[in-house]
Amino acid sequence: MERIVSERLKNGKFICTRCGICCKNKGIELSNSEIQEIANFLDISVNEFKSKYVRFKKVNYTRKIINHTYKIKGLATILSKKPDGNCVFLEFKGDKAVCKIYPARPISCKLFPFTWEYNPSTFKLYLDFSPDAIGICPGINNQAGESWDSMKNEITKVAKSAIKQYKEIIQSKKYKIKQLD
Repeated sequence: MERIVSERLKNGKFICTRCGICCKNKGIELSNSEIQEIANFLDISVNEFKSKYVRFKKVNYTRKIINHTYKIKGLATILSKKPDGNCVFLEFKGDKAVCKIYPARPISCKLFPFTWEYNPSTFKLYLDFSPDAIGICPGINNQAGESWDSMKNEITKVAKSAIKQYKEIIQSKKYKIKQLD
């Protein structure tokens, strides 16, 4: 698989400042394998996890990823939020955000603030900072951050896991995804 990296990511830096912004007002979509992994981590059944921590939402939106625009429609399995809009597993210790399921957190959480796009016909993986994160994440281009060269292996590994999750979701037929351009 060839990895194509945007110039802003190649020349950028990142460090998690534990601000918790990424855990606020964001609908985290879960695959079946993520549900199982989190339920195992919490030592509860999948059914109990779903009844306590999951909601279902019809989605119908258009999203620009890196090179293409996609129309996404279907029934999403979403991690629940607290009444204030924060993720149900977000807590603060002082001014630092802490994820109560950090070792089993969903792939989209592991990948934030990065985004990816994979072209299976060319075996190319495109990576960039997520447009949703630019301007809100204080860790992007933070001088204390790590360079692309020091992050690339871990980010690529997580992106490859995201590709597997994406394939799982497509095969489950929960979504219809159509490339528009």
